[in-house]
Amino acid sequence: MSNEQKGSYTYPDVPGDPERSGVLRNKLNLRTRSDLTTAEYALTTSRMAEVVQGREAKDILSSAFDQVETCF
Repeated sequence: MSNEQKGSYTYPDVPGDPERSGVLRNKLNLRTRSDLTTAEYALTTSRMAEVVQGREAKDILSSAFDQVETCF
């Protein structure tokens, strides 16, 4: 089966490039392992800080996406 089929959980692999192999599809459209890992850590850190401050969960994704976009 091809990774390009509808419903695939990963982006298509790029032969010979391990950074672009097996990367899960994501709302940030990041296609390399290192970029996705960096974004995951940034989003998790941001959310942890919000929990400690007692902030509610509403609008978290939109503010988190804004923060991640400034990293790239």
